[in-house]
Parts: sequence; structure tokens; C-alpha cells
Amino acid sequence: HTRARVEVGIHEGPRVRVGHIDVRGNEDTLESVVRGRLAFTEGDIYRVSALRTSQRRLGELGVFAGINIGFEDPDVEAPVKTVVVQLIEQLPQNLEIRGGFSLGQGLRAGLEYGYLNLLGRAMNFSLRAQGGLLIPIEALTPTFPVDVSTSDLLTASVTPSLSFPHIAPLGPRFSATLDGVLARSLQPPSFALTTFGGGASITFRPVPSLSFTLTGEVQRIATQLFGADSIEALLRNRYDACYAEQMVINPGNPDRWLSVCNTQQDTLSSQLRGIQAGSSLLGALRVGVAYDQRDSALTPTRGYYLSLTTELLNVFAFARTSRNEPDTLSRLTVHAEARATGYIPLPFGGWVLMVSGRVGQNFQLDDRPNARTHPSRLFFLGGANSMRGWLQNQLVPQDKVDEVRNVADAQERRVRLAQALGGELMLNFIVDLRIPTGLCGGGFCLALGAFLDVGNTWRDPTTLMSSFNLRYSPGVGLRVTSPFGIIAFDVGFNPAYEPLVREDWWQVQFSLGST
Repeated sequence: HTRARVEVGIHEGPRVRVGHIDVRGNEDTLESVVRGRLAFTEGDIYRVSALRTSQRRLGELGVFAGINIGFEDPDVEAPVKTVVVQLIEQLPQNLEIRGGFSLGQGLRAGLEYGYLNLLGRAMNFSLRAQGGLLIPIEALTPTFPVDVSTSDLLTASVTPSLSFPHIAPLGPRFSATLDGVLARSLQPPSFALTTFGGGASITFRPVPSLSFTLTGEVQRIATQLFGADSIEALLRNRYDACYAEQMVINPGNPDRWLSVCNTQQDTLSSQLRGIQAGSSLLGALRVGVAYDQRDSALTPTRGYYLSLTTELLNVFAFARTSRNEPDTLSRLTVHAEARATGYIPLPFGGWVLMVSGRVGQNFQLDDRPNARTHPSRLFFLGGANSMRGWLQNQLVPQDKVDEVRNVADAQERRVRLAQALGGELMLNFIVDLRIPTGLCGGGFCLALGAFLDVGNTWRDPTTLMSSFNLRYSPGVGLRVTSPFGIIAFDVGFNPAYEPLVREDWWQVQFSLGST
């Protein structure tokens, strides 16, 4: 016989209602917090969907190592049953202390402290603090200008954060965070950056896949340039110093001088990305919307993700380091960015095609015609998450590329390029194909990758039509799907590379969780 008859017998029991709710294992967490996360109450009809929603909401608090919800007597039929919420709490506190010494950072010490369940209300507090002192050592560390003191070589970072995953008056769909920062970072031997500020955000999730976030921030950002009163002067001084040094180290080898000093100039311009000379007091109000329909946030194979962010940036105060530099900083700017990403499973044994598009633009609400956005809000392309044929954030805006073509002096061209990174308008499109190899082990699977990145930026959006040119970067790579995301090793190519702006024809990229 090749066939059989299967009979399925179904016995419907009584419709069960929730009787008493018994919360167990919450030694530190208030029972009112636990009950506030439940999607059912006493007297409700028992539904599996409500149970799953309750488990997800309790997990979002981040204070439980184990959550189990079920009937007290699952095998006994009854119209009203007791529901047990069994919890295992995580250890509430953690502390890590570290220290060390290196030539690049000098002496340093720091600590990281966390409290997961403050006052039993699932409030999560964290504090990261670090301090350091760079010790100049001749011939081993960079040489600073003579006017730099020991106090200028101090670094510090203090970042407290308080999150509220449960806000009792508003319900389980709301969460909030408070963040602060006091930091002084050093980029030897060129400049130091000091940041002081704080922010607050509140998030509303009407359904798990949809979120609305409102964020307010205030920041004071101060840049201390060493041995110069403007970024342009700093770039010129550092290049001249490098050139003079190389003439002594490598006499009679001008090609070597140019290579070393151009590399140093590229590094410095990258460090100056998003930096405004002087002191700025910024206020920002940001609204974000995200809709996530991916089957997995870490290793998606189908679905899509949409996001839209709009920010109003107000420069309350600005103090220049040099009175000779014109003040063209826009006092009021709207920063907008939209992103759409889709994952399409192909009928070829697990192949996945990812298609993504991103567009952003700044809108100055300043009466001055030459007003420009604060550098911290410019758009940057290049690197593992955008244009893989370029180094991180090193794609020069198209109108700036066209501009330097008409500059004959090599030194002037280098200075202009060093200040050209970042655009007011950005377009970026990515197509990425993931091809499984079938090689898996220990939760890791190897896949091949092929991609095409297309995009560009423009410093002056009004030149879009006259200087429209989308750069492109094809490439190949390896993908490793893991429990903590997709690890990608890529080689991106730049077939139409521009030697004039020191582009190369290929780059190697590494990323985690980007494709």
C-alpha cells in the first residue's frame, strides 16, 4: 500500500479566561512594572498572541535573563485559570576598570559602570569615563608646536546615560533616554576637540515594526588648533613642516617627499571631517520615523526597511578663531535624510538581493546667500556602508572636483581638497547580491557577494544640473552570516578614478551588519 488514511480528532475544551496573575522571581523589579508590560489582565480571554506580546515587552526592559509565561496547571481543564509569570533577573550592576599606556594615546585610565534596574523600575543607568595624558617622546611621537602646554595634551571622556524602557503613565509603547557627554579628544599634533552637551529622546511604537522618535540636543563644540588660527592655515603649516622634514630625512628624493606629505595631508583632512574651527553652541530638534518589515534585523533575507529623519539645527552662538575668516556659518538649517532598503529572496538556492537607496539634503533658513551648514551636519560618502571604492568618507563632492580642475598650483589644490569633504546634497544607491556556499559551522555560514554602489555629493546643490555625475563602484566580497550580524569583506573598485583628487582604483572594506 502506498496510501494511508489519517484521521485527526479535535476535542474543544472550554474557552479559558485569565484568573489570577501570579508574578514570581521579581526580587528587585516592582510588580507594577511587570504587570504594566502584560498584554492581558485578569478576566481577559486567554490568547497565545497576548502571551507572546507580553514576553516581548518584558524582554525589551533588558533586566531579565529568563521569561516564561504559562498556566499554573496546564493539564487541567477549567474555564478560569491562574497565569504564572516566571522571571529570572539579571545581576543589576557591573563595573569594569581599565588602564594602559601607548605611544599614540599616552597614559590612560577608565571605567565603565552599569546599573540595569534602578529603583526597581527597569531604569538603566550607564557611565563611561576615561582620562589620559599624551607624553611626547622625541622621534617616537608627533612633534607639537612650541606653544602647546602639558594641559593641552590631556584627554577626557565622560558619557552618562539613563534609559527608561518603561514609562508607567504612558504605557508600554513609549520609551525614553537621557544622555550627556563631556569629552576632549586629541588629534596630535594638529588639534584638540572639546564637546559638552546633553540630549533627551522619546520613542513611540504603536506596533513593533513602526517607531516615531523625537530628540532634542544641546551641544557646545570647541576646536583648539595647534600652531594655526584657521583650518586652511593648519593644513598649509602641516604640509610645509612635513616637506621640510622630508628634505632632511630623504634628501634628493622629491617623489618620496610628495608621497609622504600627501598621505599626511589626506589623514589630517579626514580627521578634520565635520570640524568647525572655533567654538559653536548648537541646538537640535530631530524627528525620525522608521518602519521595519524585515524578517531579521541581523541577517535579513526578505522584507524592507524605511526611514525618514528631519532635524532643525540652530547655531545659537559661534566664535571664530580668526577674524580674517568670513562668518558664513548658517544659523538655522534643516537637515533631512530618507532611506529605503529591500531584501528580495531569489529562486536560486537561498540567493538574496538587497536594493537600497538614500537621499539627503540640507536647507539653509539663513538670509545670507553664501551661508553654509555646520560641518557636523554635512553628508559624507565613501567606505563600507556607502561607496566601497573609496576610503571612509573620502569621496570629494562633484562640484569641488570640477573646481580644483581649474587650479594650477599643486599646493593650493591640496588645501582646497582637504577642506572639500562633505556635501549639502547626497545621493546613494546600492545593489548587493548574497550567494550562499553551503559552508556552515558553529552558527556561521559563508556566502559570496557581488555589489554595485552608485552615488555622489554636492557642496552647492544649485550646481546639481551643471555638474551632475553619479560615481559608481562595482565589487566582490565574502559574507559570513553570524549570530550577531553579517560580517562582510569587500573589494570595491573605482573604474573612473580621479588621480587629480588622489583617488585610487580599488579599496578593501570590512563591515559588520551592513548588508
